[in-house]
Amino acid sequence: MSCQDRDDDRNFAAPTEPLLNNIGPGCFIKVRDGKNCFWAEISSVNEGVFTGVVRSALATPKCQPKPSNTGIEIFAREQIVALGCDRYCWC
Repeated sequence: MSCQDRDDDRNFAAPTEPLLNNIGPGCFIKVRDGKNCFWAEISSVNEGVFTGVVRSALATPKCQPKPSNTGIEIFAREQIVALGCDRYCWC
């Protein structure tokens, strides 16, 4: 499924600069990878590059990881479309 319809994102914190500057290991974030998206738990941050573990259990009908996105992924800050703050983690 694609992440083009962001209706489910309104239930989560938007990726504002202050929140993005505050997230780190243990935070859950929603990542858009082209037409696909997935939720990941951040394991490390290095100069705007994030490494995270894909959490398939958080998939929704509108946001499913590609079969190849099932382990550890590396992604850029610009790919973050929602934050799990106050729901899946406390940022």
